[in-house]
Order: sequence, then C-alpha cells, then structure tokens
Amino acid sequence: MRLGIDVGGTNTDIAVIQNGVIVNNYKTLTSRDPGLGVRTAIENALAPLRATSSVDDISAVIIGTTHFTNAFVERKRLAPAAVLRLSLPANQDIEPMLDWPEDLKQAIGGKFYMTPGGYEIDGRAAAPFDDNAV
Repeated sequence: MRLGIDVGGTNTDIAVIQNGVIVNNYKTLTSRDPGLGVRTAIENALAPLRATSSVDDISAVIIGTTHFTNAFVERKRLAPAAVLRLSLPANQDIEPMLDWPEDLKQAIGGKFYMTPGGYEIDGRAAAPFDDNAV
C-alpha cells in the first residue's frame, strides 16, 4: 500500500494505492499547521481500510507540497538544517553547498558535516560507516 499526499495552499489530498489501484482518497482543508492536515488526511483515508489492512502494509508515503517550494523561493519560514555528507575520504576538497546561493545557505544556517562512509559506484563501501561521527 502506498500513500500519495498533496499539501496545497487550500486543500490537502491523499490517495491510498494498492497494487496500482486507488482504493480510497480523502480531501481536507490545509490548516496553518500542514502536519495536522496530513495527519487528518491519513487517518480518514485509512479508516475504512482498517478491517483489511494495517499501517504495517504501507510501503511508501510520498508527499508533495507547495509549502516547501514557497518557503524555498521566498527564503522565509525555513527551519535550520544541516547537510550531512557521508563520503570521506573522497570529496573532502569539495565543500557541501558549494554552489548554493549565499542567502539560501544563511536561511537554513549554513552548517555542514562530513563523515566517513558512502559507496562506490559499483556498490562497494568507500569507507566504513562511523555512527559515532554522525
């Protein structure tokens, strides 16, 4: 089962998909707290399916939203965030966010961290993952 959710400026819509078929959908008003609208949509869309399905059957939740796009474009209402790159010892000379606009870096705090880990293109580990570094 997969959930497709669209958080728009007016409505939050959800489609519940099983085996490529929409088995239920729900629409609710988008509230000032988008998380509340998403939670309401999920609860109401899944309610009629509880007899035959459980949350353990959900394999993916895909959320699209204009809230992020607007915040990104306007550089407003962005929460502080950091970039964590798992790639050392490779890429140590290329700083994360190198080509980001300066105002965007500042809007999210501009912090980044680099630790060992990651994979080569052929799937081999580039370096052992260091959970203490993370």
